[in-house]
Parts: sequence; C-alpha cells; structure tokens
Amino acid sequence: MNDYIEIKNFLNIDTCKTIIEKFEELKSQTIKFNNRLVLRCNDIDDLVINQLRNKIKNYFDSKFKNHFLRNLEIAFWNVGEKHLEHIDTPYYDYTIIINLSDDYEGARTHVKTQSIEPEIGKLIYFNADKPHSVSELTKGKRYVILAWYNNKENQN
Repeated sequence: MNDYIEIKNFLNIDTCKTIIEKFEELKSQTIKFNNRLVLRCNDIDDLVINQLRNKIKNYFDSKFKNHFLRNLEIAFWNVGEKHLEHIDTPYYDYTIIINLSDDYEGARTHVKTQSIEPEIGKLIYFNADKPHSVSELTKGKRYVILAWYNNKENQN
C-alpha cells in the first residue's frame, strides 16, 4: 500500500513547459532556499499562475473538505541539491508535488520507504505528517510545483 496518491498527467506536457517558461520570466521574484530557486505564487496575479492555482483548487478543494490552499510554489533545483527526510507538519496538513520536468538524474522523491519515479505532469500527494525526502540531483535541471493545504481553522 502506498503512503501517497499518484495522478499521472495531472498537467500535460505543454502546460508544464508553459509553467517553466513563466518561472523563468519571473525569476527575479524568486527567493533562494539552499541551492533552490523558489517562486512563491500566493500573491502573484498572472494568467498562468492563476490557471495553475485554479486547477489545483478545483481538484483538491472537494477532497480536502474544511481545508484551503495555504501555499503554492514553483521550485528550480540545481545539481547537488537534496532535501533530507522531514515532515511538513505542524505547518501543513497535506503536501502536493507536481513534476514539471523529468530529464534529470537523481532527485527521487521518497515518501517513507517508497521511491517515486519522476514523470512530467505527475502529481503526488500525501498527509504532511509522512516522512519524505528528495535524493541528490546529480544531473540536469529539476522543476517542481509544491502546494500545501491547511485546515480552515488554522487560517491565520
């Protein structure tokens, strides 16, 4: 039994390319987190970002009743970057990861003991209390969307 749920082709290849192009266009607005560049999308009013936000909300708002989309980010990973095992609670209740690229080596997402193969447009989600990590990116460029949901009672 998986500790995560997987949805292949949540985004099509053209949409993923468009989001990567938008990230590159807005690169001056990114922040650095370790060796990653992160575009925090919560306050960005842009057609591509709004369409992405709406697609996620349209799918998950009914699944995560009494929850709301707390945070939405697009991240770019450089070679050598990794993310050690961690949990996203107490900050979030659900974690969502969408691969925008898959032409890289390493950087496998692990949820508990399960390794997830990257595929363009594939979405995975899981309870934020599940230990997860990403192995070291050894070659290429990795682009992902990260989103988190919280209980509406924790809206502040």
